[in-house]
Amino acid sequence: MEPIKNTAPGMRKMLLIASILVFSIGVSLFLLTEYTDLYFAWTIKSPVTAAFLGACYWASGVLELAASREKAWINARSSVPAVWVFTSITLIVTFLHWDRFHFSAPRFITVLGTWVWVGVYLFVPVILGFLWLRQVLKKGAHPNPAPPLLSWMRGSLGLMSLLLFPLGISFLLFPNAASSLWAWDLTPLTARATGAWLVGWAVLFGCCAWENNLRSARTTFLTLIALSLFVGIAIFRFPQSVDWQGPSGWTMLLLLAAFALIGTWGLALQARIRTDALP
Repeated sequence: MEPIKNTAPGMRKMLLIASILVFSIGVSLFLLTEYTDLYFAWTIKSPVTAAFLGACYWASGVLELAASREKAWINARSSVPAVWVFTSITLIVTFLHWDRFHFSAPRFITVLGTWVWVGVYLFVPVILGFLWLRQVLKKGAHPNPAPPLLSWMRGSLGLMSLLLFPLGISFLLFPNAASSLWAWDLTPLTARATGAWLVGWAVLFGCCAWENNLRSARTTFLTLIALSLFVGIAIFRFPQSVDWQGPSGWTMLLLLAAFALIGTWGLALQARIRTDALP
């Protein structure tokens, strides 16, 4: 019998390191929201934008940490494409807006943080891509499949992927028009940074729906709960910055509620059928 295809130690370490990196970036944005001119790679004048981006970083930290703990590759593999796509897009966004970054800031800590940002997005996509390729080529069987996702759950994840992906692409290609589609004002740089996240989340949800495996969806369920919690807190902190007159603000709240519902229901269903007993 062919042995189980486990997540390689190098991949698990890379995901763990990535979770630490995104958590540290999230601190600068989610906690030090109004001090991005000192403690972040570029200045974000809108506090709700900074808090939202920080929420995304912390939610991705949950994703990467959870994936790093999965021994069977089938339970971690849906997370890796999203991380690679996001980091690759963010590297491109960095080069497109190079002049906005704090390379000439008066404080050493600001300049250092900026170059750390560049280093992270230069090396993480390359290293992760190499490890991903090795992981795919690695021989081994997958464990016995877990039950599939509930039909409505899989359909919801697929629909969210289909909605967020073109929205994120439009933010990347047409950042000046992004504010008309978003719940608050965005600059071209923050619009593209937001677009990178939207595309990354779309890839995650799409992969999870494609896998259709209740056990391997655990990392996505945890991420959905974290994303709904952290983004909800960001909006609660700065409600005056959100456009409540149009549909965008309320649509975002509805989407966050859907995230929380799917994530919570999924984890509860896993516990109910004792998927912890599965590899």
